[in-house]
Amino acid sequence: MKKTILMAVLLVSTAFAAAETPVDFVKKVYREVKANDNEGAVWDKYADSSLKSALRRADKAMQKSGEICLDAGMLYPGQDPDYSKTPQFSATGNRVKVVVTQRGHRDTVYVVTNCTGGTCKISDVITGGLSLKQQSNSCR
Repeated sequence: MKKTILMAVLLVSTAFAAAETPVDFVKKVYREVKANDNEGAVWDKYADSSLKSALRRADKAMQKSGEICLDAGMLYPGQDPDYSKTPQFSATGNRVKVVVTQRGHRDTVYVVTNCTGGTCKISDVITGGLSLKQQSNSCR
């Protein structure tokens, strides 16, 4: 009986230890962007289905019109990311606030996460009041 209770406690504590918090998840995403010098790969890997759908819509609109709809990074705002400063992270619920400093200029980025069963996905990114999902869905 004691062995059964001990095993149950170990299984429950292992499940809680393995759960990814929104801040830990977003930190991992930023590490991958920096390591690969590319945001595109993280969208494929970590965007939830609604964000992936919006990004596909933007890509199709660009292919159709030949015009670029999304022309700047969202996680590191701008077109030429500066990874020399470590971003600062804080969270309220599923919304992670990231303060990115590039070339002496501070930007605040909000990464909206969707975490279920210990696994997180990116649901939206808001930079300068602009939502990546809304911008992508408005591409024509």
